[in-house]
Amino acid sequence: MKQKIFFLAAAAMLLLSFNSKAQDADKDETIVNEAGLTTINGTLTLNGDAINLASTDCIYQSNGSYTLTESKDNEKLIKKWKKNLSKNNNTITEVTVKGILSVSNGKATFEPKGISEAQKRPSKLSGAPKNDLYVTTCFDDLDKVKAISKSCSYLTVESKEVNGMTNLTYYDENCKQIDVAAAAKRKNETLKIYGKAILDATTLLAATANLNQLLNDANAEKVPLTAKITATTNTAIGIKVQGLILKELPIMIAKMKKSNDLIQNLKAE
Repeated sequence: MKQKIFFLAAAAMLLLSFNSKAQDADKDETIVNEAGLTTINGTLTLNGDAINLASTDCIYQSNGSYTLTESKDNEKLIKKWKKNLSKNNNTITEVTVKGILSVSNGKATFEPKGISEAQKRPSKLSGAPKNDLYVTTCFDDLDKVKAISKSCSYLTVESKEVNGMTNLTYYDENCKQIDVAAAAKRKNETLKIYGKAILDATTLLAATANLNQLLNDANAEKVPLTAKITATTNTAIGIKVQGLILKELPIMIAKMKKSNDLIQNLKAE
């Protein structure tokens, strides 16, 4: 009886803890509001006492790697990630860093305000069918989001306003900068890719409504006591992933539509 009470109490505590983090996933990682911050995806490495970020985003690769600068605002964040890196052979991939980007005399620095790692699938499922279905579906949908995003790398366009003029820069799938003529040759194929990507992303966004029902089913499921903690932990992870999908998909769709419009107007010079 005591053992049963212990398991239920532990499960309840985990549920409260994880649900709190899932509903506001960035609160403990982001120091300030996202407005005005630059978001860069890539790989973090620890070199001596410095943390460097190598971007996987084409538009940020021209500056080389970014040294993460420390300030009074982010010293705890920097200390935490130095520790994380030292535990992972000084390298962590699939990281998203939000912060203040500065480029001076050709040298780029990046003051991080938030750092997050890609959410990984649970190492163990609970064995409860409805719980496992919810968690698995969340990660399957997240993989679809990544696949849609990757499909658009055939031609990437960067738009910048300089002195009231719009400057466009084009990159191929290897993040190599190409000229307007080379980009124009890719126009028709790119429009097909973007058209399908926008449709797939919009369809996926509509389908995510089903995740709420799967979550309700998982919460209502009678889970064996021995699987309760795993099920509770995995549900919280699923909620976090679901929130990430719902947050990122509309942003991704808007970016794809903007790029699609820019490429639509592309003409060889």
